[in-house]
Amino acid sequence: MPISAILWGSSLENQLDIGFSLFDIISDREERDGSEHVQSPAGAEDSWIVGRDFILDAEVRFIPDGPGTSPIQTQLSGANSWQAFLDYARDANPLRFVPDVTAPGFYIDNVYLVEPRKGFGGPGADLRRKFRIKLRNATQDFHQALRGIMLQVQPGMSLLDPTVVTFTRADATTCATRIKRDGTLETVAPNVLRIEWVDLDMDGIRETPGILLEGSRVNSCLQSQTLATTWTMNLLTAANGAGTGPDGTTSASSVIPTAVSSNLHYAIQAITITANENLGISIDVKPSGYTGLLFRVTDVAATNYFGVSVDLTGNGTILQSHVLGGGSVFVSKITLLANGYYRIQIGGKVGGGVTAANLQVWVFDTGAHAQAQSVYTGDGVSGLLATNAQLERGAAFPSSAIKTVASAVTRAADSLTLPFNFGPMDTTVLARMARPVWADVAGDLGFTLGIWQLANAVIPDIRGGGVQALRQWFGYIDTATADSNFTAAILAGAAQTIAWQFKNLATAGQVAADVGGGLGAFASAATAFSAYGNQVLRVGGLGTGTELYGVLLELKIASGLRTLAQMLSL
Repeated sequence: MPISAILWGSSLENQLDIGFSLFDIISDREERDGSEHVQSPAGAEDSWIVGRDFILDAEVRFIPDGPGTSPIQTQLSGANSWQAFLDYARDANPLRFVPDVTAPGFYIDNVYLVEPRKGFGGPGADLRRKFRIKLRNATQDFHQALRGIMLQVQPGMSLLDPTVVTFTRADATTCATRIKRDGTLETVAPNVLRIEWVDLDMDGIRETPGILLEGSRVNSCLQSQTLATTWTMNLLTAANGAGTGPDGTTSASSVIPTAVSSNLHYAIQAITITANENLGISIDVKPSGYTGLLFRVTDVAATNYFGVSVDLTGNGTILQSHVLGGGSVFVSKITLLANGYYRIQIGGKVGGGVTAANLQVWVFDTGAHAQAQSVYTGDGVSGLLATNAQLERGAAFPSSAIKTVASAVTRAADSLTLPFNFGPMDTTVLARMARPVWADVAGDLGFTLGIWQLANAVIPDIRGGGVQALRQWFGYIDTATADSNFTAAILAGAAQTIAWQFKNLATAGQVAADVGGGLGAFASAATAFSAYGNQVLRVGGLGTGTELYGVLLELKIASGLRTLAQMLSL
């Protein structure tokens, strides 16, 4: 347990040096006086809570009569003494609690004395004074602070209490989606934080919740759930509302090949694109007698295209990337959803200067036939159920599903920020997240995505994120002159864990990180800075266009330089 101190006085000019760790610590969050609880005759309870305060109740020991020098301790009486402190604190004046004197930049303000209101303990076994002190504050957990945790962001946390979190996603319509624990898809109202469940051990069970944070995207594919409308069928018969979709409603369309011998059983929608732009496409499909899919974007003449063939059995398999002409596939992924659905996600480019594109859903009786694009004869009954067809322009990888009807729909960017006040000091930041789709994008597309940033885009700041071009995580100290930048390769695995260390920020800051293979060497030093700009923590992005596009499991910030193992154990 660290050695703590308390600053007091009208300008916090006095420091109360405790000298030893606090003993017999009890921490809690207590209801304030005036709160009430009632029970109905049937036993149901209700309450009126005025507010709550974090409480620290601990014993202070070994208080010397005169000033202590080894360790440094405040004396019992006299000027700037324990007695003077108690007089000031008992007048309901605010205090500053410093959990660890070796990290004075981390503190809790607006702390108040609860006990003792009178009396001052008695002599201990060594005849020096000891007594119990009880402190309260409204915003920060004393127990976490004494462990060195300055801030922790996790799914399920309150956005209002004790810290007011600012979250926005200004969707014009209710279009944002998330995947629930049971794998069902849920549409979420504007300005509501999305908690998405992920499968990290690849056993088909979504056991881990996280916060889904994405940038703004547009689904340019119309009638995303109703393929019998707007779409054109070639040797297919489509019916809207023909089956239960991954959202648990009748949101899926059936696409049934006709009883004709051919390899051209497909649905098609024409979409205008910009020449050579990146495209992210996705669709949710379920076998309904047949198990083969070819999903692609092509030009009208089919001389430039990209896509993949898929076997929709078992856990699903992406069999092959299919490209022609200027086409290329950057990334592809298959994910299991509820009700027997597979989500197919592809990032790529049609190329060839094409501006008139076609999004195509090809149905085959088997995955092998989809891969080879073999001729087969439909039975007029079997096919696929399809829903949530999506094409995102200017995107090297797809994002979460956005429902459309008669026009394109825009999902706004997620923005999550928290107030965070402390000065430059040695700091460690831990982030845990599910492996994002973009981590496996091939080729040098050069985009940067942010996990967190302290300073709200105001220099100086510190930040962490990913660089796609080299598939690296990075840590960065940004000042007006010299900067410090550390990179480490993104490792394999469904879960990604990174611990960034920032040292000597007040003099010549340096950054290093551990992504699971040990702490790398510290990068060259940045220029010193004395403040963190606006002192705001941005989670899931570095600003517009650099959002995470992933599921954040945890963000934890602690004082001092700590290893990855130490951060995980806090």
